[in-house]
Amino acid sequence: MRFEFKFSIISILALSHDCLIVLGIFSLLQKEITISIIAAVLTIIGYSLNNTIVILDRLRENIKLKTREPFENLINRSINQSLSRTINTALTTIIPVLALYFLGGNILSDFALALF
Repeated sequence: MRFEFKFSIISILALSHDCLIVLGIFSLLQKEITISIIAAVLTIIGYSLNNTIVILDRLRENIKLKTREPFENLINRSINQSLSRTINTALTTIIPVLALYFLGGNILSDFALALF
């Protein structure tokens, strides 16, 4: 098995957190949950799962190095090692999302708002 069971629990918690934040914001804005928002949430799940897998893979590799560091330091180092990749992914996503929001009309504005 590539990952441990506790990593799958962490992944599910991260996905749930990301989805609930988006749905909570739309609830606070009193926006109707449409099919485009559901598509945006599914897209967020994809991005979040990809990012979680990259960070957990980095954590798994850092654990294999058998350092005597506390687990919290290993987590911090793993996140820092993948931070530039995460920022690049976010920036390359935000640019088209802004274009969708400002140029896409009313239909795509909720989709873009959810992804932003």
